[in-house]
Amino acid sequence: MGALFLAITFFTSRDLLCSTTHSTPGGTFGLMGDSSPALTKFLHALADCEEKFQGLTGYPSSDSPPILVVLHSSEESHFPKNTLRVDSLEGKCAKIQIDLAISQSAGSELGDILSRGMLLREFYANGPLSSGATVMEFPLWLTRGIGWICRPWGSFAPSPSFLNKGKMVPFLKDFLHQQPSRAGSNQVLEAYDWMAAAIVKAGMKGGGASDFRKWIGHFNPRDPARRLSDWPEGWLFRPIERRWLLIMAGDGSGATGGFSMLGTVATIKRYDAIISELSTPGHSLTLLKKEKGYKFTSQQLTSRLRALRLQANPLVMPLIDSSLHLLSVIEHQSLKKLTLEEKQITNLRNHILKQSHSIEDYLDWYEMTKALGSSGLFDRYLVTPEMPVKKGPVGRYLDAIEERGW
Repeated sequence: MGALFLAITFFTSRDLLCSTTHSTPGGTFGLMGDSSPALTKFLHALADCEEKFQGLTGYPSSDSPPILVVLHSSEESHFPKNTLRVDSLEGKCAKIQIDLAISQSAGSELGDILSRGMLLREFYANGPLSSGATVMEFPLWLTRGIGWICRPWGSFAPSPSFLNKGKMVPFLKDFLHQQPSRAGSNQVLEAYDWMAAAIVKAGMKGGGASDFRKWIGHFNPRDPARRLSDWPEGWLFRPIERRWLLIMAGDGSGATGGFSMLGTVATIKRYDAIISELSTPGHSLTLLKKEKGYKFTSQQLTSRLRALRLQANPLVMPLIDSSLHLLSVIEHQSLKKLTLEEKQITNLRNHILKQSHSIEDYLDWYEMTKALGSSGLFDRYLVTPEMPVKKGPVGRYLDAIEERGW
């Protein structure tokens, strides 16, 4: 990564001149753009990223200048896509700006650039800056790891390529100095990001978050550092390496381990929750095409459905795959074809839900027929209680005759 330099910048982009700024609840991000459904959804994504970062690192909300995020349309081909820059505001404090292309504002790359921005914001918190200074650089494993954990609408799900191909886990010391090519396949980058995220989670346990914040520190104009050290001084290497291996093995990342599969009904509920956030009539995927900024919305929806697929029950995967296919062709197919495909998706959802209930009913019947004996839970309802005998005058008269032997 090349060094960045501070500079006083004059902005002439029409996005900056004609738009308003919308802030996240904690003040970490300021999103530049005109109010629209796509911008509102991305503001929620930034708020999600902000919440995860503060929960992970322990940084509280602060009055430091927010990170300015500017969304650029795909038509602005002359503008550099997905860039981060740090500018000096009259030598008083840092202004951090992230420029994103709407067509590329999803995935782990988005998490990486947002994590670098948040770390730089904490490092330069209200610190006086001078033009021409070198911007602090962070280790790649740190920015990619935090980016994987804090990426909008993401989860700490294991990388499929790492699990399925049975790759050997490297030593932690070797991994810290590994530099994966950004031009490599998405699966290679996902495997690296997930393993880097496991390091961050392992280090943050216990009092690790406090040591982490000390490691990041704050900008000192008398001793301007150019690059952060490779490892936090307060993190004990060997214990964290063992914890790192346990997290990747599926033990120690949380109460339920590193990976868990959802049930059928639970998967469909999460799927419905994602679809229900659509502002279209009836939460229709097809009508999404008529909305302004539908490309961005469909990309965010695709990202969330892919994250759900990593934990989805196999029975529900055809439903998720069908929805992902519709989103991939929404730009090129007619509304008539999209409507027909969405109707098939709705029928598939109902069929899967009905099939799930049938499977549960069958399993209940199977368990009941295989029982070797009764559980005894209802025995008290089957016992006939003894009732006292009450006799009238006729009964007593017959008893008297019977006693006489007649």
